[in-house]
Amino acid sequence: MCRADVSLEVCHSCILNGTEFAIQADCDQVEGTYFAELCIFRYSNHSMYRLWENTVGVSDYIEANVSNYQQFNLTLTSTLEDVINEGSRLGFATHEADVSGEETIYSMALCTPDIVGVNCSRCLRSARSILRDGAPAGFATLNKCYLRYDNVSFYDIGGPNVNTGVGLRSSNLLFVVFSVVFLIVYNFLVLL
Repeated sequence: MCRADVSLEVCHSCILNGTEFAIQADCDQVEGTYFAELCIFRYSNHSMYRLWENTVGVSDYIEANVSNYQQFNLTLTSTLEDVINEGSRLGFATHEADVSGEETIYSMALCTPDIVGVNCSRCLRSARSILRDGAPAGFATLNKCYLRYDNVSFYDIGGPNVNTGVGLRSSNLLFVVFSVVFLIVYNFLVLL
C-alpha cells in the first residue's frame, strides 16, 4: 500500500524495495511487513483482507522542544482529530493547522482500502494513542493504517491521488499487486 500522494512510479519502486527486502530478510517466513515512509508492504500465507489487527508496526517521534508547548498540543490534538475523522471516511486525508504565525502542523492519515470507515477510525485512533504529545513530529504505522504529523511539510498536496481521497485504487492497485506477485513468484522459482 502506498501513500495516496505518491506517483505510481514511486509507489512501484517502494513496493519493489519491499519485495526485495522480504526475499532477502525473511525468505523462510510465512508472514512479514516492510515499513517505509512512502509505502507499506505486507505478505502472509493467510488472507489479510478485512482483518483488522491492532498491532503496532513502527512508531517514533522527534525529541525536540516546541516553542509554545501548551498551544502546540491543543492545536495538535485538534489537527489529528480532524485528519482522523476525514481519513476514516475517505481512506486518506491531509490536514494543516496554524499553531502560531510562524509554526504549522502538517498531518496525514491513511488506511488500507479494506477498512475505510469504523475500522479505519479504530486503527487511526490506536495509532494516535501511541504518539507522544509535545514532539514537533511523530508517526505511527499499524498493520492497516498510518498516522503522521510534522512541523515541516512532508506530503505533496498536488500528488496524483490526493484530491480523490481514495489513494491507489482499481487499475493502479491491480498493477502494483500484479508486479509484487510476479516478483515473489519469480524470486521463489529462482531460489529453487
